[in-house]
Amino acid sequence: MGIRFEFLRAGKGDCILVSTDEGTNILIDGGDTGTSENIKEFLEENNVESIDLAILTHLDKDHIKGLIELLEEDTNKIGKNSNYTPLIKEAWFNSFKNTINKNDEWFRPMVKSNNLSMNHQISFTKLMKSLNDKIKYKDYLSIDFKRTFQIGEIEIYLLSPNQEKLDKLYKKYKKEVDSTNLSSSDYCKDFRETIDELSSKKVNKSADSSVANGSSIAFILTYQEKKFLFLGDAHIHLITEELEDYKKNFNNNQKIKFEFIKLSHHGSRNNINHDFLKLVDTENYIILTDSKGKNRHPDKETLSKIIVHHKLINSKANFIFNYADGANSKRYDFSKKDIKKYGNIFDLLHQNSYIWSM
Repeated sequence: MGIRFEFLRAGKGDCILVSTDEGTNILIDGGDTGTSENIKEFLEENNVESIDLAILTHLDKDHIKGLIELLEEDTNKIGKNSNYTPLIKEAWFNSFKNTINKNDEWFRPMVKSNNLSMNHQISFTKLMKSLNDKIKYKDYLSIDFKRTFQIGEIEIYLLSPNQEKLDKLYKKYKKEVDSTNLSSSDYCKDFRETIDELSSKKVNKSADSSVANGSSIAFILTYQEKKFLFLGDAHIHLITEELEDYKKNFNNNQKIKFEFIKLSHHGSRNNINHDFLKLVDTENYIILTDSKGKNRHPDKETLSKIIVHHKLINSKANFIFNYADGANSKRYDFSKKDIKKYGNIFDLLHQNSYIWSM
């Protein structure tokens, strides 16, 4: 028996399909606009008739829009045939619920904007209601309430969010903060610095101030004793704290072995630190980004921290991207000096719809 992960081309977002030989299918995020076509193509090619669980990690457009497109199709089909069975059986998403008054002064301009994630969260929750409870829906997932879920032969162990992160999402989203709203010139400066210079930089606890990212569902997926780490866009300090506890309670205080790690926030420098790297054991880092470089990720600083860590432990690091053309590669040009010192430590692998299977 085996498991397969397909990391789809998803605009500048995340979209991952998980399938087991036993017949369990999980969708992790829906990617950006147009990603639904890639999802449907995969399902058709692999004769997948239904998705047991769709995990929408958080409300940002590059994670939610493709899933909205799928639900809109199901809603239209149900409108024509009330006996139609939706593609998705169950969905997870931490929505705002009823804690926001849409007539509030701060909220009205957000609703009018076509570019804010708020509108997509509203669209998603409306679609779930229009499906008349045909899809099982969990909309308040927190490590403070329940951590472990069994989906067929797959176990999911939540690492994020906690109650504090959800409180900020529900009550303090007025600023619509997003750490990626830095200028591209700010993000492009680090290519001039060396691996050693970038690796030594520290990430403070508030480096990623986005409450949407903080609410991100992150988890360990276990299949036949093999572990895989999915970080969404989660805040790295919470992840580090939770992995430390996991290591003490379940891993005999040893490093946690993962077959791969899907890095948080597309490889942002604000979502990685050395404490995290000391807790985990893997050679494979998945970075979901885009072909046009619009989201300015990954940061060379992120790659540098991982490269130096692997140099210290004398192991290889594979950076795996879901776009073959790798237009973002200009973001992390390595000098001849860097290549001479670290070139045997890492590989950059660019592939369309990267597949990992066992």
